[in-house]
Amino acid sequence: MKVLRTLKLRWLALAGLGLALAALANACGGGGSGLSAEEYFQKLQAIVDETVQKETAAVPSEEEAANFTLDEQKQTGIEFLTSLASINEEAIGGVEDLNPPDDIQDAHDDLVAAGKELTSTFGDFADQAQDIAPEDIEEFFNTQVFGASTFAGFDEACSAVQDIADDKGIDVDLSCEPEE
Repeated sequence: MKVLRTLKLRWLALAGLGLALAALANACGGGGSGLSAEEYFQKLQAIVDETVQKETAAVPSEEEAANFTLDEQKQTGIEFLTSLASINEEAIGGVEDLNPPDDIQDAHDDLVAAGKELTSTFGDFADQAQDIAPEDIEEFFNTQVFGASTFAGFDEACSAVQDIADDKGIDVDLSCEPEE
């Protein structure tokens, strides 16, 4: 189902980055890590890669999703949004304590703020989806959840962090926007 595939791609990119940042914060003792930019991004990339693999394994396959009833599609979508909100809330909470290099701090803070906003949005969407008829859930996801405005702030903040790595010649791919 196209909705679940698109949701899967968005979720993997966002959850992967959020979990990676939280794990990096925890691995570094939650702040004052003294990491160089290169160390920061190298650790971040390794964690993003591992997280994406784990999340890919946890998402229903396209074959499974193709056999979902409308009620199952709705419930899976709600559970997915609820998971996104929970995962991102935890990840962004951990990331707040991370003390990145000074030249990354502003972009990092913007990413945290955008992550909090996106987390809140996912929670709101999960609540709204409860009241959507199963036959209308795909339209809800296509017009509301996957609207460009849903991800714009986070994509911009993530891209700013990616741009810092690029400008420094640090080879990472934070998967700020899902591949089409």
